[in-house]
Amino acid sequence: MSSGWYVFFAIALVLWNTLVSFWNARVVGQTWAERELHGPFMFLVIWSAAIQSAIGFSMLLIIVEGLLVNLVHPMSAKFNHALMGMWYLAVIIPALGTGLIITIHSWIEMFREKSFANMANTAYNTYAMGSNIYHASS
Repeated sequence: MSSGWYVFFAIALVLWNTLVSFWNARVVGQTWAERELHGPFMFLVIWSAAIQSAIGFSMLLIIVEGLLVNLVHPMSAKFNHALMGMWYLAVIIPALGTGLIITIHSWIEMFREKSFANMANTAYNTYAMGSNIYHASS
């Protein structure tokens, strides 16, 4: 695959991650005022979504900061790889923990109300959680 495709997929991944983070932040903002009314598990789910949103936005920030540093003083590919590796080490444990809580919640919601939207949401959350666990362990 040519390097042009790598750049395209990297940009697409960052855009997708930003969109999902924005969506998580939007949903958290809509439910934040009533988070204590729905019980402790929903309180945990809302906090988990807020943490996931912050993790997603931190990826965007670290990439932008890395690009700015490279504009001022070009760094080696080794440095850029280490930068992303350090970010990954900082966020993987919170990402796995909060992702598991959100995945469990989506499964509960799907069994309560069987709709296409709930099934699609559960499928995405389950895939994302499985992918995160696989990549964290390899």
